[in-house]
Amino acid sequence: MSPSQTSLHLLIVDDEHAGRARTRTLLESECVGATIFEAESLGDARAVLAGGPVDVVFLDIHMPPENGFDLLTDVPPQTAIVFVTAHDAYAIRAFEVNAVDYLLKPVDPARLRTTLFRLQDNRPEPKVADPTRRSEQVIFRDGRSWHQLSASEIALIRADGAYSILVTAAGEEYMVIRSLRDWIEALPQASFLRLSRSLIVNTTRIDRVDISGRDKGELWLRGLTRPVPLRRTAINNLRKSLP
Repeated sequence: MSPSQTSLHLLIVDDEHAGRARTRTLLESECVGATIFEAESLGDARAVLAGGPVDVVFLDIHMPPENGFDLLTDVPPQTAIVFVTAHDAYAIRAFEVNAVDYLLKPVDPARLRTTLFRLQDNRPEPKVADPTRRSEQVIFRDGRSWHQLSASEIALIRADGAYSILVTAAGEEYMVIRSLRDWIEALPQASFLRLSRSLIVNTTRIDRVDISGRDKGELWLRGLTRPVPLRRTAINNLRKSLP
């Protein structure tokens, strides 16, 4: 498959008009003459896929109340998948289902060009995604740098305005554009607990909890030299969740 090929059939699946328009403009520039379909829901996408062959699906992930991974069972084996999303939380899961690439919005034209060349010799068979599976590896972006950690290395994540601060057991801190809701969906469910609107902790790293009052406490996590302050909501949730 070449970016200059004119017989391509491409499908853009995105619930936001602006997102579809942006991807279409870039594809029209790189794939002159290609047939480009658009779908604003998974139902529309399934109808396009049932209507004829599609070479590549450019698929968003967050399309409330739907999830782009739910479409994979309807994608034919010969059709390639490229995720196009504003969320970096699902990169590892995307590659686990043999996606050709994972593009972050706003898509850079040069980055898309690289993806199209990659498609030339890479036509994998999508696997069925397991919606209950949480990867033990976590991938995220801190500024312009990408990082990959084992989930066990994370001590806590706290909200900081539009950002979140990931703190490792070694005391390293990363500022990430990701909500706590996205984090809790991506992290292993058995190990991570959301204690409040602003705090997620790795329960496997809890050393001790010191409660000094109804509304005040301290949580000590192995590896960190300072305790995590707790308030009433976090204390109550911790009491309910731990044996």
